[in-house]
Amino acid sequence: MTSIPRETAPVTDADELLQDFYVDAAPPSQNGAGYHEDSAGAAAGDVPPDSDPTQESAQPGDEAQLPYWQTQLHTLETFLQRPKKVWLVDRILGAGDFVLLFGESGHGKTHAVIDFAFSCLTGNTFADTFSIVRPMTVAYATGEGVSGLSDRLRAVAQHYGRTDVPLYIFSDIPQLYERTSPPGAVAFIHAWRAMADAGQVPAQLDVLILDTLHNATAGADENSARDVSTIMQTLRLLRDALGCAIVLVHHSNKAGTDYRGSSSLKGAMDTMLRSQKTGDGNYLLACEKSKDGEAWQAQKFELAQVGDGSEGVRVQWTGVASGTGSKKETHAAKCVAFLRANAGSYYTADDITREIGLSPDNAKNVLADLRQLVTAGTVQRDGAGKRGAPYRFSMDLLADDE
Repeated sequence: MTSIPRETAPVTDADELLQDFYVDAAPPSQNGAGYHEDSAGAAAGDVPPDSDPTQESAQPGDEAQLPYWQTQLHTLETFLQRPKKVWLVDRILGAGDFVLLFGESGHGKTHAVIDFAFSCLTGNTFADTFSIVRPMTVAYATGEGVSGLSDRLRAVAQHYGRTDVPLYIFSDIPQLYERTSPPGAVAFIHAWRAMADAGQVPAQLDVLILDTLHNATAGADENSARDVSTIMQTLRLLRDALGCAIVLVHHSNKAGTDYRGSSSLKGAMDTMLRSQKTGDGNYLLACEKSKDGEAWQAQKFELAQVGDGSEGVRVQWTGVASGTGSKKETHAAKCVAFLRANAGSYYTADDITREIGLSPDNAKNVLADLRQLVTAGTVQRDGAGKRGAPYRFSMDLLADDE
């Protein structure tokens, strides 16, 4: 058997690692759109039992099955000559970026990401505010809500008046965290390249949307910085092998105070967006992080019926939300984020004050915030009523945060 032809696919330094997994393997099997999982639940394209696709680079039981690191050495002179960041979507998505869009269930995040996808596909300004550099190719892989996805896509397509767009939908999702077999991400890369060779998809993929991150990381502890590191290694492999930017759709935590999972996830993202329902029944899309620019004012939207309503609903942007410019994270939010990232461990108010980067002078304010968080049920205290008793993130919320 021979490896998958690559004349039409992007060639990157990631290819050498991919060969470690599939150098003599048959191309992943295809069913209509391509990558899929068979009825037994194994990723399509898994190699025959008598082959060893992992060779010595990723043996079962390794701490990180994708030791992906590229040697990219520069002198100062050559580094300063690197091209400037290319924005695909102004102030939101750059070439090769990682974007996380999160929100609670029912808070419009899937509607917002579908509208974002159509803006990319058509080249239309997103949210009536953010310019698109050119029409792009988008792949949308989902592991949940498949039954309702067609109605949402139909509504948006009718609004844009287009169905002839380069949107490629996968009704399952490549796995980013697998320790004992070649990851589904590798199968996805090879499947995309095989379909490009067959003329089913373009060789160049611009944007890959994974909805949701939870469904793409089965078996991972999303509160573990180590597991998130493994997931990010796989995402970098996907990005570099396909030459695309990646958008992750994710859930808020149970308390609704932030995204779900380890704080290291935020550090790995270029942009973070939050979709949130407001008290008047409308919605906001807010910028929680922009690594290469300033956070912009939140954009308001509502869900409008298409036609008589039988075609579903779509996002309708209604302008800038007043008083929602960039704001500093509150002390209480910092306390929750720290305790959430270190769930299971107790810390005193003084410890927490120091760990979130505040001076000892702020300890009283932090203590007052912690007491309110205990009342709200977000934080638990060991030995309530005792002076100096430590705090931890609520284990009840942690158990429900799935």
